[in-house]
Amino acid sequence: MRIKLALGVAALTAFSPMTALATNGYFSHGYGTISKGMAGAGTALSQDSIAAATNPAGMAFVGNRIDGGFEVFSPRREYTVEGPVSPPPAFSLQPGTYKSSRTGVNLEQLFIAPTWSWEFSDNQAFGISPVIAYQRFEAEGLQSFAPFSPDPGALSNNGTDDAWGYGYQIGWQGEITDTLRGGLSWRNILKMNEFDKYRGLFAEQGDFDIRQMFNAGIAWSGLENHWFLLDIQHIRYSEINSVGNPLLPNLQTAQLGDDNGAGFGWDDMTIVKLGWQWQQTPAHAWRAGVSYGENPISDEDVLFNILAPGVQEWHFTGGFTHSFSENLDVSGMAFYSPAKTVTGPNPLAPNQTIDLEMYQLGASVSVGWKY
Repeated sequence: MRIKLALGVAALTAFSPMTALATNGYFSHGYGTISKGMAGAGTALSQDSIAAATNPAGMAFVGNRIDGGFEVFSPRREYTVEGPVSPPPAFSLQPGTYKSSRTGVNLEQLFIAPTWSWEFSDNQAFGISPVIAYQRFEAEGLQSFAPFSPDPGALSNNGTDDAWGYGYQIGWQGEITDTLRGGLSWRNILKMNEFDKYRGLFAEQGDFDIRQMFNAGIAWSGLENHWFLLDIQHIRYSEINSVGNPLLPNLQTAQLGDDNGAGFGWDDMTIVKLGWQWQQTPAHAWRAGVSYGENPISDEDVLFNILAPGVQEWHFTGGFTHSFSENLDVSGMAFYSPAKTVTGPNPLAPNQTIDLEMYQLGASVSVGWKY
């Protein structure tokens, strides 16, 4: 029996903006350079200390190590409005195409997850991470929605507001056969304090809890020096009113910020991730991956999602790790998420249509130190 405690700077989406790492909705496609190089797969195969963000049980198998790195990211987003401007009471937008910086919102999140893992029998482990969450939010350029809010002074342009919250994540990881591993993890809803400066925007007076997430995966090593990974991830966006409530009919029956106020109308997401790793030599490994999840934004909700166009579906990734010594590893990763467009009517000016489009590029490098 082996018990291990790891201080998990583990959920390391530390301060990742909603408009910056918004690949599966507004969550990153994976955690840690190694997992990201395989499209985020790794629930059944943990290889670094960041792995607890996917499955806390995996910390039982990574040994004593410290990992750190950085990522560069380029989201290329735009929206296009077609159709004439109608007089009030229609809520028309100015026709044209508008790129990247614009009216919008910025959401940054930090998760602190001290992780306890227990290898309760040979190659079988359970893990739990109490999660302390911190998030910051800012909205600009939303003054036009003032008639829909009971508190227009808490709607837009109020600078950055922050909130703390808490929850937990649990997981299992282990060997099923000599060549097959499995893993499961679940993170509950993280209960957050309200964004008081934006209580006139988000449903339930500024509430913005962090939704629950499920991960399940297998990893197969039946081909010498190769691993093949399959993960399924499910994110419950719809259960948080500020994210899941639709624009209509809610905007007609309640005001922004009310318990049943309009939200972004996001559906739940289920993402399938396939990963491959080849240990070419004892010192060098190559990785590749692909993932797909239907975007959470329907064509009926394009108007509000001009602010947060999380429309990405496909991700293609590659990566490597090179060991310079028994103690020092360097890993790299790059990914591409091709353009996705969602088109729908402006529900408050039906003679207009809105296109949301975005594609993304990113790369990261990390260093691992074993001790």
